[in-house]
Amino acid sequence: MERSSLYRRERSHKWQAAFQIDGQYIRISTSKSDLDEANQAASDSYFAYKFCQKNGVPVVSKRFSDVAKLCISEMNKQLESGVGKEVYRDYVIVLDKYLIPFLARCMSPASLMKHSRNLHAGVNSRWAGSPKLNALLMKK
Repeated sequence: MERSSLYRRERSHKWQAAFQIDGQYIRISTSKSDLDEANQAASDSYFAYKFCQKNGVPVVSKRFSDVAKLCISEMNKQLESGVGKEVYRDYVIVLDKYLIPFLARCMSPASLMKHSRNLHAGVNSRWAGSPKLNALLMKK
């Protein structure tokens, strides 16, 4: 396959694939020991990454802020077209004001959990204390 190269790491029976998207090299495991199966898996992965690239999904970055910004843009598009839910406005505000500033560099659920204390402290400092019970319940 011309788009990617296959190789094996030392002490591994599984094939690895490497290819370039948007000027960044992506290296993945094909999880296959057979060369033909690995070639097909590499091809499938390459096309999946290209699909993400064409549809505006972050190809390489898994940071919370990048994914959150993608969600915000999608919610704003839906709101502008009239098909989005009204609660999307609140989601956008919470993402922009509270979540992105404190969780921007987190890369995985594990790091999100590690930073949850910072989030809690940061939200409380922005609210100048703990939120009142009625703010948490948000009765309509």
